[in-house]
Amino acid sequence: MMALSTLLSFAEDKKEMESIYLKDGSIIRGEIVEYIPNQHVTVKMGNGNQVQFQYDEIDRIEKRAPELSEERYDPRRDRRAGRRRRADTTEFLLKKGFCGFFNGAITAGDQFGQKITLAFGGRLQPNFFLGAGAGITTTDDTNGYGNHISVPLFLDTRFDLLKKKVSPFIEGRVGTEIAIQGITGFYGAAFLGCRFRRFQLSTGFEITPGLEEDYYYEYGEFFDNDHDYHAKNFVINLGFEF
Repeated sequence: MMALSTLLSFAEDKKEMESIYLKDGSIIRGEIVEYIPNQHVTVKMGNGNQVQFQYDEIDRIEKRAPELSEERYDPRRDRRAGRRRRADTTEFLLKKGFCGFFNGAITAGDQFGQKITLAFGGRLQPNFFLGAGAGITTTDDTNGYGNHISVPLFLDTRFDLLKKKVSPFIEGRVGTEIAIQGITGFYGAAFLGCRFRRFQLSTGFEITPGLEEDYYYEYGEFFDNDHDYHAKNFVINLGFEF
């Protein structure tokens, strides 16, 4: 009889208990002693107390391993665990699908000024992006021509080296800049940067169209012999993914 009593007691201790996950993030562990659908659930805690929860307070109910079922209910601890769990599920992860990038840039070199670009496309693989973009460029040509205002149109490719929330990446662009003031021509850029979740910082070089003023003196008169050239600029980008 003593042996049978010991076995029954051991089986009772090892009995699986339920974990009730509330919508506010709390976790209650115990034995469900009463369950009335669409009304309420009564749970018997490890210390013998019974707690009743309304049906609309409950997110889900799961079985727990015996060693976890013996933990005493701690509302503050379980609320903290619920917040951590929600933070984990909402963590930014790379995945296939449509996305875009917004960047603000400062350029320095043959042209000094600002550039804003917006690219939209899709991740064909979680760490490979292909899309197209447009923007606005406002710079001063350091070779003497003056203001250069244009609209860049380009194809954009990007490769994230890691699939983690922090990852280095490389990006390349090729297209054209349509001049509002200045000259229209080829646009190309290559960047190396780092992503932290949705935010990113990168640096690199770009080639844009430029116009250089060339005056010369002949026969007692000055002549203007402006000519096109490829401006080379150093670029710093700050942006985010959406």
